Amino acid sequence: FTMICGIVAFVCFQVIWCCRMNQCGLITTGVLSVIAGTLSVIAAVLVLAAGSSTICNSQNYDDDFYTEPYYEEDACKVGINVYVGIAFVAGGPWVGAGTL
Repeated sequence: FTMICGIVAFVCFQVIWCCRMNQCGLITTGVLSVIAGTLSVIAAVLVLAAGSSTICNSQNYDDDFYTEPYYEEDACKVGINVYVGIAFVAGGPWVGAGTL
């Protein structure tokens, strides 16, 4: 969901830049940027609050498909923590661009 909001805000930025739209378009893009950044930060907080161990423990690793070392529970925790970090870092520039 955060990726879709980010793509919409990005496309709006590009349309305004290429078409030199009026102030209404600029304000709309700013609002969409703030929404995209806020959703990214909210998603990171929700995943962080749920905890990587809770999310990873809900996965079923008994299947033969998950016998590779990559699919171990520790790799899941690392992946969740990386997602939280990226979501926090990605939210900042969106909010910053929307407030300019």
